[in-house]
Amino acid sequence: MFTFSKPRYQSKRQHPLTQKSEPSYQFDVKYTGSVDSSPVSFLLPCNTALTVQHVEEVLLSEQEWWVSFLQSFLTATTSYFTRAYTVQHLQRILSHLLSPRASSSLDLSLSCPEPYHICCIPHTLELIGGQLIVHWSYDSAPAGIDIPDELPVPASETKELEEWDLDAVPEQSNATETLSSPEKLMDKQRVKEARLKAKLAVYRAQYQMNRYYDKYGDDVSESEPDSEESGDEEDA
Repeated sequence: MFTFSKPRYQSKRQHPLTQKSEPSYQFDVKYTGSVDSSPVSFLLPCNTALTVQHVEEVLLSEQEWWVSFLQSFLTATTSYFTRAYTVQHLQRILSHLLSPRASSSLDLSLSCPEPYHICCIPHTLELIGGQLIVHWSYDSAPAGIDIPDELPVPASETKELEEWDLDAVPEQSNATETLSSPEKLMDKQRVKEARLKAKLAVYRAQYQMNRYYDKYGDDVSESEPDSEESGDEEDA
């Protein structure tokens, strides 16, 4: 998921935190997944400014992933260091910086008037001035939550529908007829449409039966006459 480049060396680079000129080694981080699948994601409450403390809190809760990430960095870059280092050593000198991605709509210098969903990805690890600075890019979007209008039908309740396998009805073929016949193609299309309507009718019937059972606690017997049929018999 993450890969690390060889270090880019700069003899004089302005320290992003102290603003002093320092030698710098920058390891670019390549992430192959989507931003939405990042383990460092959280909801930012309304009227709250985004800070690195939010990222640090998530890393504490995702400690297993974070330790694995740092260990992967050490394993991939061990040949560039004078001796073998441990994750614990890196954690003692860690700092974090946030920068928005181009697609982000959030200005972290301001409090948000509404809650936001934040996703963060580490894009550079920089050794400078005795610190290991993790540069994070983040994407943000308003945290709009949709509530469905109805409950989905559980798979167990649609078992009966599976028994109505209308596709199992064989389609008769005549070797003497050609598929290029316009009349045959139109008739075949009508058959497909009729079968689709039948499937939808079965689904609607099962859905109504489930609602009836949930409301009244008993099943509708197929032997019970429909009101419309009873009315037609009386009129007859």
